[in-house]
Amino acid sequence: MELKITLENLFSFAYNETEILETINVVDAIENDEEIAEEYQVILATKELLDNASFEPSKKALDKIFKYSKLKNSALTIN
Repeated sequence: MELKITLENLFSFAYNETEILETINVVDAIENDEEIAEEYQVILATKELLDNASFEPSKKALDKIFKYSKLKNSALTIN
């Protein structure tokens, strides 16, 4: 019985979150359906971009956090 492959299946496979039967079906679909193979390549490329992305808070956000932390610490030492 062949299962319809969804984007969710492809994302799960890309992140190694599929059970053995789903893995077999996804691999078969990637190997035999050009449209699914292309979609999977887009998912892999996007995953790689996200994996290599660097996320940092702005200086303004960090300043607010440090200011709040100093206020909390000074309030704790007074009590």
